[in-house]
Amino acid sequence: MKKIPTEFSLQEEAFEITLDVDNSTITAAELINYLSNFESLFKSINETLNLQYAAGADMVYLDVIALEKGSFKIPIVVKKLAKSPYVLSVFTLVAGKLITGQPIGETFDSNNDPIEIKNEVFCDNKKTVNAISNIARITVESESIKSLSVTYNKPDGNSEKITMNKEQLGSLVTQDEESLYKLETHTMRKVKLIIFSPVLENEMVNWRFILDGRIISAKMMDQDFLNLLDNNPIAFGKGDGMVVDLVTEIDKRDESHPRVRHFISKVYSYPKYKNVQRSFLE
Repeated sequence: MKKIPTEFSLQEEAFEITLDVDNSTITAAELINYLSNFESLFKSINETLNLQYAAGADMVYLDVIALEKGSFKIPIVVKKLAKSPYVLSVFTLVAGKLITGQPIGETFDSNNDPIEIKNEVFCDNKKTVNAISNIARITVESESIKSLSVTYNKPDGNSEKITMNKEQLGSLVTQDEESLYKLETHTMRKVKLIIFSPVLENEMVNWRFILDGRIISAKMMDQDFLNLLDNNPIAFGKGDGMVVDLVTEIDKRDESHPRVRHFISKVYSYPKYKNVQRSFLE
């Protein structure tokens, strides 16, 4: 817990993230990325409030309230330390509106001066745009997360919850020339992988393999191979081997938490078992 200097006052705003997931789990990397980018978002909002309205805090940080077991509602408290008594309580409102693409269009009183809060003022801050883009990208690229909801307080004191699906969030993902240089791609040709968890369906989804003694997830992208799963009673078991071209993409746009993804672009060889012969599949 942070120690608050006596000359500062502490203000708090509640905010909640809800993830709609298929299997009640997300990876630790995804959770860390969400929290890191939400913290960046609130800090950039504070930066704009200070520069444009002289109504921001001296310091902003997030605390995550203890989660219920199995829950992927992530309750957050935005904590603001400030000497000035004129800090606006609009951080979660602005964040919620920007993420969901809703107009803010609210006027607030600060030191007896009316201040109109507009979306475009915050969107001029590249840090804000990047944080929102990263939050959207995590959801869009996740195998298990189907949608993202945010809950924030409106000026009348009531809370509002808005849900965004992957298609809606996709429009918030930005791509500029600078970010392209932070994507690294490496290909391992005809590498042997040990099957850990196959998916015997004609779908471009993640399989799990063992590579160099560690478990990785790799999305099966070879459509010719996937078609065989429909046309033939092919079966695989844990411990079987495959020879493939493995593409690894390293996304360094968020330099503090680089993301690594694997894809199988081509399958060269695989076990030729029949389903009736491999009824003991693990």
